[in-house]
Amino acid sequence: MAAPKPTILIVPGAWHPSALYKPLEDHLHNSEFPTSIVDLPSVNPKDPSTATCRADTDLVRKHLAALIEKDGKDVILLPHSYGGIPAGAAARGFAKGAEGNARGIVALVYMTGFLVPECQSTLVFLGGKHAPFVMENSPVPNLLTAKDPKSVFYGDLDASVAAELERALLPHASLAFESPVPPPAWTETELQGRLAFLRCTQDQAIPVAMQDTLVERSGVKWIMMDLGASHSPFASQPEVVAGKVSELWDRWA
Repeated sequence: MAAPKPTILIVPGAWHPSALYKPLEDHLHNSEFPTSIVDLPSVNPKDPSTATCRADTDLVRKHLAALIEKDGKDVILLPHSYGGIPAGAAARGFAKGAEGNARGIVALVYMTGFLVPECQSTLVFLGGKHAPFVMENSPVPNLLTAKDPKSVFYGDLDASVAAELERALLPHASLAFESPVPPPAWTETELQGRLAFLRCTQDQAIPVAMQDTLVERSGVKWIMMDLGASHSPFASQPEVVAGKVSELWDRWA
């Protein structure tokens, strides 16, 4: 009997509630991967003054602890976009085999995700300015919204589907980008060789040149897999993303 596959923990990007990732979860289930997903505290926060990168990290870390220590699961982290920052930090110390961990994180697979080292803030790391599509203090102070998300996030989706996704987006706390970033797990010895990056070649939010720069600046080796997708392959190509995860797991198992 084949060993059970690891649980895929999806960490959404900025502005995106977890419900938008259901098509990807469905395709992962078809490939016999259990899934779990979080809603980040910085998405539509009750109190933007507490919605730091650390708060997001702590939430993901709590979820990981439940999966690994309580439920005895191995986990592949699958973060998208901004989600790569708290996911990477939350994973630190949870790698399978590290510190005697019998269960733990067995791989990190980033979907056009931010690779940000320990630093003063993501905003400082990226040069001190938000991307042109980010509207600051919108709809109220200390929150961010995205301008023209249909073009920036969903350029490879039918207009009606893109419009439905756009209606589901929520404000994001600016403090998540402007607060300190904890150290990431992708520098840890136990995860080397088990790091993958899904490079989206039509991405307008994190252009491919920027994705390449993030990977290069990380200082570690990533398995690179190209998707002819915009910023949201979880919506436009969920079956392809699930197939890439399956391909990677076949390599690592």
